[in-house]
Amino acid sequence: MMKILIIICILFSVSCGVSTPKKEYKYKAITQALLNHTQTEERYGKLIYQKDSYAWYASDYITEKNLLKKEMNIEGWIVDLSSENPFVVFMSMENNTPISKLIVHPSESGSVHYLPETTNPRHISMFKARAKAIETTDRMCNGRYNTAVIEDGENWIVYLLVAPFKENTLFAGGNYKITINKNSFDVIENKPLSKTCFALPVQTEIESWPMMTHLVESTPNAVHSFLSLQNDLTYYVLTDTGPWKISNGEITFIEGE
Repeated sequence: MMKILIIICILFSVSCGVSTPKKEYKYKAITQALLNHTQTEERYGKLIYQKDSYAWYASDYITEKNLLKKEMNIEGWIVDLSSENPFVVFMSMENNTPISKLIVHPSESGSVHYLPETTNPRHISMFKARAKAIETTDRMCNGRYNTAVIEDGENWIVYLLVAPFKENTLFAGGNYKITINKNSFDVIENKPLSKTCFALPVQTEIESWPMMTHLVESTPNAVHSFLSLQNDLTYYVLTDTGPWKISNGEITFIEGE
């Protein structure tokens, strides 16, 4: 706990020794509703990581097998976890209609692929939501974004994630969460998950506990959970409710002493 307090003090340039601040900052109260919310965010973060891992594997697979042909006009992919054997669908958009061009079933025992003759309605819906999210989001970071489409009742939640281009870095700023109705494809909410585009360097050669502030919400979110899994890293997030620990995808509030 002492290490965390030291990091917080450094982060905010507050003296933690001799002088006393003129006004003590009061954190907002933690409610059971907020704690319940973090459980949902953890679940979504783990789903994002699972989908991202399958997508990376499938992309490497089709590159290795030289399956990606220019005439396919691939515009992106979705990852379907609804069946016992998850798979990655690479798709194009033709006459404003999503078309499945290549499907990869990743497997430790031997991945398989095939060229589908028709496109599953579920995949059409997911890809249309993905396209809508990209089209309607003015992204604050330059460069490439990855996507993850999560099912949430009557809606799709599309995460736009800054694509990592540098090792030992948390790409925590510039990500988005877009909620889209499954039937109308109306955007219900387009939510930036940070105020600015930023990346946090991580020192892996020494014991390091990165710390970041999170100003747009009272709790960490699914992307914080995803980043801890993606980078195999424990780090800390400070919100208006206090400090939180993110480790192995789990979001834990740090109780005051």
